[in-house]
Amino acid sequence: MRPGRHGSWRLAGALIWAHFLFLGWQAAGQVNGLLREVYSPITGSLLANLTNHASFPNSPASTNVQSSFEVAQNTADNYGQRMRALLIPPTTGAYVFWIASDDQSALFLSPDESSFNKVLIASCPSAVSYRQWTRFTNQQSGYIRLEAGRRYYIEALHKEGTGSDNLSVRWMLPNGSIEEPIPNSRVRPFGIPATNAPALTAQPVSLTVGEGDTAVLRVVVTNMDEVAYQWYRDGVAQPSLRGASVTIAAAGLGDHNAQFRCVVSNAFGSVTSTVATLSVLADTNPPALLAAANLDERTVQVVFSEPLELTAATNQANYSLGPGVSVAAVRFGDSSRIVLLSVNGLQRDQPYTLTVNNLKDRAAAANLIPVNSQATFTAWVKGIYQEIWTNVPGNTLAFLTNLPAYPANPHAAQFLTNGLSAPINVGESIGQRLRARLIAPLTGNYLFWISANETAALYLGTNDSPAGARLVASLTSAALPGIWEMQGSQKSAAIPLVAGQLYYLEALMKEGVMDDHLAVRWQWPDGLVEEPVSNARLVPYGMSPPLLTNQPADVSATEGGPAVFTVAASNLDPLFYQWQRFSGALFTNIPGALQPGFINSLVRLADQGAQYRCLVSNALAVSTSAVATLEVTVDQTPPTLLQVLNDGLTNLVLTFSEPVDWTTATNPANYMMLGATVVGGRPGPDSRSVTLLTTPMVSGNTVRLFVSNVRDLAATPNVIATMTPYELVVRDFYLRDVGGAAAGSLSPAPGGVDLTATGGDLGGTNDLFAFSQQMRTGDFDVRVRVQKLDQADPWSKAALMARETLDAGSRHASVVATPTLGGVFFQYRSVSNSAAQNLGAFPANYPQTWLRLQRVGNQFNGFASLDGQNWTLLGGTNLSLSASVYLGFAVASRSAGQTVAAEFREFGEAGGGLTAPQPPVVEAPGPSSRRTPIAISEIMYHPLERADGRQLEFVELYNSNPFPEDLSGFRLSGDVEYRFPNGVVLAGGGFLVVARNPDDLQAVYGLTNVIGPYTNNLPN
Repeated sequence: MRPGRHGSWRLAGALIWAHFLFLGWQAAGQVNGLLREVYSPITGSLLANLTNHASFPNSPASTNVQSSFEVAQNTADNYGQRMRALLIPPTTGAYVFWIASDDQSALFLSPDESSFNKVLIASCPSAVSYRQWTRFTNQQSGYIRLEAGRRYYIEALHKEGTGSDNLSVRWMLPNGSIEEPIPNSRVRPFGIPATNAPALTAQPVSLTVGEGDTAVLRVVVTNMDEVAYQWYRDGVAQPSLRGASVTIAAAGLGDHNAQFRCVVSNAFGSVTSTVATLSVLADTNPPALLAAANLDERTVQVVFSEPLELTAATNQANYSLGPGVSVAAVRFGDSSRIVLLSVNGLQRDQPYTLTVNNLKDRAAAANLIPVNSQATFTAWVKGIYQEIWTNVPGNTLAFLTNLPAYPANPHAAQFLTNGLSAPINVGESIGQRLRARLIAPLTGNYLFWISANETAALYLGTNDSPAGARLVASLTSAALPGIWEMQGSQKSAAIPLVAGQLYYLEALMKEGVMDDHLAVRWQWPDGLVEEPVSNARLVPYGMSPPLLTNQPADVSATEGGPAVFTVAASNLDPLFYQWQRFSGALFTNIPGALQPGFINSLVRLADQGAQYRCLVSNALAVSTSAVATLEVTVDQTPPTLLQVLNDGLTNLVLTFSEPVDWTTATNPANYMMLGATVVGGRPGPDSRSVTLLTTPMVSGNTVRLFVSNVRDLAATPNVIATMTPYELVVRDFYLRDVGGAAAGSLSPAPGGVDLTATGGDLGGTNDLFAFSQQMRTGDFDVRVRVQKLDQADPWSKAALMARETLDAGSRHASVVATPTLGGVFFQYRSVSNSAAQNLGAFPANYPQTWLRLQRVGNQFNGFASLDGQNWTLLGGTNLSLSASVYLGFAVASRSAGQTVAAEFREFGEAGGGLTAPQPPVVEAPGPSSRRTPIAISEIMYHPLERADGRQLEFVELYNSNPFPEDLSGFRLSGDVEYRFPNGVVLAGGGFLVVARNPDDLQAVYGLTNVIGPYTNNLPN
């Protein structure tokens, strides 16, 4: 056997187990549990620190028998441990294992009761919380088939450094139940010192297998101590065969009549098994071509009945698809039974016949495939059609299927090409449907499985129509990815299908919160498992070619101005656009014109009568738009000066009403300035703007600029009015949109700015945000008070930032505030385009959230405060940046299309002293019960009567979870009564006010997140 995907055991070829007599092994007085060996003191947190230590494995500092597969938390520091046992499954079937630890750990399992054959099945690469099973993918094994009553060696290694420590192992039984941790009743301690010589309870038995099949011979002993196994083949000891079993993965004719025996020994003696003879029958069956199908327009998948010999199988000369199609390369797919052809010339929807010759199997006397073996297929578009419904409450399928928008009006859709599997973590409170027509490659009985989080159903039709589709598998509660048999309903009964026929297939899934996934696998009549169902078997259902709803219209534009052409389609799935312009005798592609709208940003007189069209495509087809014509009007209007802003104290950014001639626009002689002098100029980021270089200006002063002789780009140029004036106040900060973020807005405010941003984020490998910045040279120590930060997401951000460049992946150091849950922390990126790191934690406390950023040489430090005087150090980093950096305020909403506003105040030099972290003055809002994340964060009861008669009584709610909570149907009850209507969702980390009179509260306080009214009132 060999480790397979996720640590499961996969067998090459047919498997034939050696039969043996099971005589019973349990000795009188046998104890249950695991032997725990502790190695101490050993520093470090890596397993290598344990396994490379001189005391490991023979000299533990202490040992004991542990009652279950778990160790008490926080037992010590700087130690390692090994836990060993013989695991006894209660039933035959597929099991899944998990390991969780602080710090590193690894879980090993043997296919028999010897440690020699153990394989790694799961691991925890770094510290996780107690029983936190799913932080890392490797913490979970794949499916592992175990037999009831047999003994399997299991071992966990764990290394603890300092701080918290824990180690736990759980498993899922074939019936879907989880034992957490693995209990005392399933394990017997392994490794306890021997008290007697080995005794055999099962002998290896002679067996006959076919050439290429797998053979297993095994012995079973009574001992619970570690014994030595040595197998002999034809009387010669085999150094690599020192476990309780011998596996020959692909028996060959050279193994015919081989004789095996095993010597088992310990300090008290040895015992020799009987001799078993292996007989191998020659393979005389030639390989067969089972099926062929295109994966996409350039790849054809070919499936054979058995593994193929490499050289012939990967020779493209042995494959033919007929005239017009060439085979460029050949490689194996997931196994040596599956071949992938890289081809040129496939035509969509056309039938093809694949002809194969000269291939052979792996038998000693190789069998050739029959001459001119053939398989036919049609080169359909392959994939599945995914439809998504958002903001769907609940976690059962009924919440999805009862929606008014279901099934006709999904909120999003896309074409998927990675098999019958949806992308993971699509969103919260979503429902989805996957649809395709399934192509059966062989005639026979198929099995299907579905896995999802949280509930799901799989439907299969009797033909390619959805009419008559019936439920074949389902899931009523969440399963982890790759878990296929947690519930009996996940697996279908045997379903007969006919080769080449198409069958309608539909998978539904409803997700509540947290992770989501959906996948379907199947087993062919010959036993081949595709996990998930391969893309080669799927033709999308429900998609349509691009349906154009708005055609490009003729446009009239003025010379020098823009001309905008647009096209629109009704498809929900992603579409691809390519605008073309008629040139000479044909339409040619316009480079970079790949959006629904195309802008000719600078129309010339020569563009008069130009014709444009757009090709709109998806996986199914290309739709060609109508042709639109451009009419150009001669420009007779001179340019005007729209805006002047200072970028620092020696740059002015000018924006004109139209594109201008840069030769005249960057000439200092064309400008006169009061308050400074223009000494140079350079082109701006677009044709309407230029940057002027000036002598130093003074922040807060008013300067006046006069412009003359600047021309536009008309064929007959127009000139700006002589001595066009512009007056501005020199500002400290200039707004930039970093990383291609949507345009933000900046408004000066006393001691700071008001800054808005739409979408984007700070963190990861690249940033996308609005940045109000200035150049700062040398050391600095500055602070700012964040008075307000809107919440579009629990991780919307406002920051005080120092940045090396304006590139999205630039190195930087920042003090970052979030609306509520994330608090305040220090963030830095030490290597361009690498993941940013976060340090420290401090509560957000608007309007008194103070941020401080300090530079001393290359050391950058971040602080937070509640009063701007007593500062807590969040963290620091050493960055070798140039003397001058971009310093300023950054805002990102972290929610596409949603705008947040941040108010920065009292920016200036930092003062006050550094304090150690102090206990909070008041307790942060949080849940009062484990049953709900919702807390009542404020109550305004019996407020003073107002002259205007307005009622300001309210109850404020807070969601302490980072994800939204659906409040539909919940109640406030007591002195007041209020039932939340359907559709009320409280965002993660968000607040919601329930008012006695919502209109009054909104009018007085300007709040927007107010609902009500409730009945009755809150008395004293």
